[in-house]
This record gives sequence, structure tokens and C-alpha cells, in this order.
Amino acid sequence: MLAGSANGSVPVELFTTISELTSWDIPVVVPVTSTDSSVGPALVAKVGAIHAMGFTGRQARIALMVALARGGVSGVREWFGG
Repeated sequence: MLAGSANGSVPVELFTTISELTSWDIPVVVPVTSTDSSVGPALVAKVGAIHAMGFTGRQARIALMVALARGGVSGVREWFGG
């Protein structure tokens, strides 16, 4: 799990790392607690990150563990709705 800002943005320097991790079937989950509609979350999703809408960092970590136990990466995407 990657904790960025509350609106789901992460530093652009991490985009390559996120893309590499997701290409190796390692889910990268970014919690989003804000309703700010900035461009950041859309860009992070384009490189493969999964948004945990409405989750705090702590909640997203717990949900990620449950989702991984239930079905791997596809289970994580399903759990977080995409």
C-alpha cells in the first residue's frame, strides 16, 4: 500500500515504481479520503494503482490484507471496486 496525499495523489517520481510493481502483479493501493477531483488520482490509476476510495491508510491496509487472502491481485481490484 502506498499512502500519498488524502486526495490520492502521489509524487510523480513514484510513477515508474508503481508501474513496475503492477507489471509484476504486485497490487499498489492508494487510499483516497478526500473528494478533491484533482488530476493526481487519474494519473496514478493510469500506471496501475488501485484507489481505495473513502479509506484511510489504516483501513486500506487491513482491507488489502483481506482482499489478498481472498483472491490475489484480482481479488484486490474487485474488493476496491475496479
